[in-house]
Order: sequence, then structure tokens, then C-alpha cells
Amino acid sequence: MNIRFDEIILHYFEDTEYTLEAVPFGLTNTTKILEIHGQRFIVRIYNRHLKTMDGIELECKVLESTHSSFQVPLFHRAIDGQNYLLLEDGTLASITSFLEGTVPQLSSVDKSKKFGQLVGEFSTRMQGFPIGKQVCRGSSFTKHKDTF
Repeated sequence: MNIRFDEIILHYFEDTEYTLEAVPFGLTNTTKILEIHGQRFIVRIYNRHLKTMDGIELECKVLESTHSSFQVPLFHRAIDGQNYLLLEDGTLASITSFLEGTVPQLSSVDKSKKFGQLVGEFSTRMQGFPIGKQVCRGSSFTKHKDTF
């Protein structure tokens, strides 16, 4: 599997040393943490049955246009300027920024309220996002439950 990751990394960084480590997340995609010269990134090979080009294009646009009180991961551009790769077998892959932090534990009313405020802020910003007539509906997890 590291051979595929090596191939992806070469599209983003010229001949350089790096390390890859497992992640405690990523149930539907194959994901690793990449470290190069002390900087960390996320390398993701998307599940072919769930991530489409339309979906990744929409994700890129949303993340690039979102200015919030919180950070969002940004797509790192490949050497050729693209936000993501289309591999020979039709699989999509990308490298994004790595955000330090932990999954929020909604263990109190205050934490739940803060999380709700962030969701509300993001939702409000998304109302102004110009989706137009091109709506990407994605693919249901239940439709592809046998691929996990």
C-alpha cells in the first residue's frame, strides 16, 4: 500500500525524504499522516465508490471560500497545480493540510453549545455559497456498505 502513497507524494513534492504514519480516523478512505521537513499533511486515497470528481471539486471550492473563526483543512496543490489526483485505476487522491487537535467530546452542555455555534457559523456561510444548478448529491454509505 505504501507504493500507492509514494506515487501520490511524488506528484506533490520533488525527491525528498518523508515519513508516513497511521491515523486514528478515516473509515471510508485510506488515510495517512505525511511528515516532510517537520511539516505534517494528510494523504488520502478516496473510496472509489463514494468520492466522485464532482464531489471533490465541490469540497475544494467550499474549503477555499470558507473564512471562519475556525480552521478547515486546505487542499495542497500538486506540482502540476491540481488540487487532487486521478489515479490510473480511477481512484481519487489528495494531500491536505494537517490540523492539530482532537475530535470534540460533547461531554457537557457548554461543549455542545460551542460545537453547535461552529456548525451554525459554517451553515450560515454555506448559505451564501454559489452552488448554482450543479448540485453534487454524493453517494449513500448504505448503497456501498459491502465495500468497507
